[in-house]
Amino acid sequence: MTHTLRLTRLTRSLQVILFLLFSGWLILFIISPVKMFPDSYGYFADAKNLFDPAYQTVRPVLFPFFLRVLDGTPLKMSIVAYLLNCASLLALVKMAAGKQPLFSLRNTIVLICFFLLTGLWSYCGTYLTESILFSVTLWIFILLVRIVFPAGRQHPLLIILYSLLICLLATILKPWIMIMVLLSGVFLFLASFILRGGRLQRLPSFILLTVSVVLFFAGLHYNRGKSAEKANMVVLMISSGNEDDLRERLASDKGLSKDSAAFIAALVADIDLINHKYQRNPWLASATTELKVLNLFDKKYVPAIDKAFHIMYFEHFKDLIGLGLLSLERHVSQLRLGTSCFEVAYGPELPGLRTSAVIIIVSFALLLVIYQSTRPDASGKGRVGLKPMRQFLKENAQLTIFTSAILLAGIIFSIFLCVAGADELQRTVLPAALFQLFALAWLILRKGAGGGVSSTSPPGL
Repeated sequence: MTHTLRLTRLTRSLQVILFLLFSGWLILFIISPVKMFPDSYGYFADAKNLFDPAYQTVRPVLFPFFLRVLDGTPLKMSIVAYLLNCASLLALVKMAAGKQPLFSLRNTIVLICFFLLTGLWSYCGTYLTESILFSVTLWIFILLVRIVFPAGRQHPLLIILYSLLICLLATILKPWIMIMVLLSGVFLFLASFILRGGRLQRLPSFILLTVSVVLFFAGLHYNRGKSAEKANMVVLMISSGNEDDLRERLASDKGLSKDSAAFIAALVADIDLINHKYQRNPWLASATTELKVLNLFDKKYVPAIDKAFHIMYFEHFKDLIGLGLLSLERHVSQLRLGTSCFEVAYGPELPGLRTSAVIIIVSFALLLVIYQSTRPDASGKGRVGLKPMRQFLKENAQLTIFTSAILLAGIIFSIFLCVAGADELQRTVLPAALFQLFALAWLILRKGAGGGVSSTSPPGL
């Protein structure tokens, strides 16, 4: 009785903290102006000309449409984006909770951890795609859950519809999220054949994979046109350090033709010019007439950029291996395995969270693991250890397979995005980090909802 009362008081206290965090962000967006960035002006132009057939844009349509809808209302964008993200998060928790209380102890802790992450909410105060990225990627994840864990018997046509919605949301927000969808389908489908616990997921994962593959290749030309592919290629070329290898090739490779040698020399000169004279800013350099190969603003340079990229990374196998190692190194050192994506603040922020939130969450998780592994079991004759989690994962093979597949797809997607090498690396990789966060949260939430949890677990957890 005393133990239950303590848990109830703890739950109430944490619910107060959750309410304060929710209210703190909301007040911040009410009093703070929405921030503008260079990209923001393009989004406003796209929103204004959204239904003009003659207007051409390289940006996906979803965020300009969001701005266009709000333009006819007195609503402030940051508040709408924040409440939309909150509602989406609550939908995930509600779906995971099932018949359990929505704001149980475990659910409240998970929600607090979400609201501590500055890198999720500060974007709501900006005119950037990331202001609604959280809710859109969350609904992609929710639809994935619906495909793999249907509430009842699910008709294949409904799975096709969910798969189409997933691909549509990815394409009209950030087209390269389709890579994450494709990877998820591949790993879920492979698991359904390799692992006995995944057999029930075979048909849903096959449909998801088929739909995502068809739409990925059908929309590849469109998606490439809606992404800053050439800019990312140039940014990678000026930041990977491969120009020293090009200099060595110029000096030692006697088999180079005169034209090839001249092209490589011009490429090295462009890289040095961007890095030194223009402080690693290829857009500023492209506004001049000084670049011979890597100009981003003139379409006639597109073949030269493609050729330069091939020379730097695909003519020698060691360069391709080096590209993979560079991406992995960035993921570990610059992104701290993706955790730094949740700290960067583009808009307003609650003080102190940017530098402490991830540390608080990781420390809390470690303390919880230590407590779980050292507390006495119900008989008082031994320690519980990590048996409840191991038992839960074993008895819930489908959940384990799904979580592992999404995590693996998210990690590979994250490493792939690190190749872009832009100065805004945390912003670039944020979608991949979000999918990993959703997978972990879903696992924790479902464990709290029951289904294989040891009877020795304290009530409310």
